[in-house]
Amino acid sequence: MASTFGDTSYLGQELMELLNQHDKIHEEIQKRSPTFDRVVGIVVDLYIDKYKTVGKNVKSRVSELLTLLHDEYSLDKLIAFFASN
Repeated sequence: MASTFGDTSYLGQELMELLNQHDKIHEEIQKRSPTFDRVVGIVVDLYIDKYKTVGKNVKSRVSELLTLLHDEYSLDKLIAFFASN
């Protein structure tokens, strides 16, 4: 991987270690992706079902929930999102 970047002498020790372990890190992420996707699916289903029991259709907010889970995650934001309807 370092050969792709050419001169990497300016990188610190920690960044060099990450660069050298790129393949291992990438492989580990690929292994965990299906598990993460299942958990996200469970959370989305829970959100829809929570509001379905009180007669609200929140499917239009699923894309917002997915953005929160994938890109902007924090537990406080997630709790606020679930309580916002």
